[in-house]
Amino acid sequence: MEYYLAEGFAIVKNIEKMLRPGGILCLVDLDHNCLSHYGLSDRLNRTLQALLLELQNKANFDPYAGRKLYSFLYDLNYLDIRVEVAGHHVIYGDLKEADAFNWLKKVEVAPGRIGYEFKEYAGGYPEFHDEFKNFFSDPRRFTYSPIITCRGKKP
Repeated sequence: MEYYLAEGFAIVKNIEKMLRPGGILCLVDLDHNCLSHYGLSDRLNRTLQALLLELQNKANFDPYAGRKLYSFLYDLNYLDIRVEVAGHHVIYGDLKEADAFNWLKKVEVAPGRIGYEFKEYAGGYPEFHDEFKNFFSDPRRFTYSPIITCRGKKP
């Protein structure tokens, strides 16, 4: 759902048409995706917030998809709705190679996709990339993204 900000509810509504009454629909997505970091500079924090806002506006990305899942099932009158919240990304201490690769890819791909301008960085994207890489490589950093699971029974 995080890649379909405008269409999220409509997608769920279409999927649920395939279920018979009593069928179970389970929705899972991240929430506050790419926005929960501690230890970064104010400039880096502002830039990440602005970048995610532009991704919402220009690329239909929804960093808050997870928190909407319950309301989708509720609004479709689902019964016995259950919600679970857990940590998807919980990154602290020494950085694992896979986490470094995944997060650096995010900051490489996303800005280019929308032509984001790094106005707070005189050196543009390369300066931003270096600052993010230094922040993310620091074992003091703490990063997390919750994953939310909602399931309910079709009336």
